[in-house]
Amino acid sequence: MIRRTLIRALTTLSASLVLADNYPYRPITLVLAPAILGVVLGTMMEENFVTSMIKSDGDPLVFFTRPIAMWLAAGTLLILIWPVITWAWRRSRPPVDAASR
Repeated sequence: MIRRTLIRALTTLSASLVLADNYPYRPITLVLAPAILGVVLGTMMEENFVTSMIKSDGDPLVFFTRPIAMWLAAGTLLILIWPVITWAWRRSRPPVDAASR
């Protein structure tokens, strides 16, 4: 338990140092709010994920036992592979000539 707490503290500290180090490069428009949310909520999500995996004896299918979870997973998968689908679809179509319009 102490080891996990130490690792989380070091991770948070290193993320804070990276964000503080990037401050002089502000014209890059580094948005700090999502980074801070990721640091804070990432730890909570990890704890809940580990708890769920322990309760289910390591079976990841427990996350897809309810219909809403299945639809959310399907939507997420579609969003992730949509650029590949559109790339393949555009590549399979013949090129459109400007004269044929």
